[in-house]
Amino acid sequence: MNLKDSLLVLLAIAALVVLVCILLFWCFKRMGFGSIGLLYALIGLFGILAFAYGARDVVLGWQSLHWLRTDGVIQSAQMIHQRNAGSGGAYGASVSYEYQVSGRSYAGTRIYYGDYFNGNAEHARSLLARYRPDTKMAVFYDPDKPGRAVLETGVHGGVWLGLSIGTLFLVVAAFGLSKGRTKAGVAN
Repeated sequence: MNLKDSLLVLLAIAALVVLVCILLFWCFKRMGFGSIGLLYALIGLFGILAFAYGARDVVLGWQSLHWLRTDGVIQSAQMIHQRNAGSGGAYGASVSYEYQVSGRSYAGTRIYYGDYFNGNAEHARSLLARYRPDTKMAVFYDPDKPGRAVLETGVHGGVWLGLSIGTLFLVVAAFGLSKGRTKAGVAN
């Protein structure tokens, strides 16, 4: 896809988002909510998306405990540091590896489900110490989708982040919408 096509896709997505927001605003006005209702609905939508992403990672983490094992080779491993204004930034380990399943080569980058960037550089260093380039490693792959693989199976701590953020946003949205509807119902 070239730059012109990418810009057209982004413009179409932006137009769709604006149209959906206008439609939601109209629906919320008809149901007795004000503009703040739309804000709470958008917070709720973000909460649903974050919760779904976190739930997906939890499920895949649990499923990975039963995935098949094959041999792989670490291709590259490096520390990634994302600088943030006002903080030390976030650190992560970027690892790529290759493995084969039924004679077909695959490439992977996921260490485990829940391996997100965080403020702990030491954690990233400990991962990099385990996964040095040109090292042979066990790779665990999904037998139904061999292109999906991890170096470590199971559910790890970071996987709960999406669920936690999603739940928080859903609670805020539910509370805000219930209060907004109650006030709108009392005014009628």
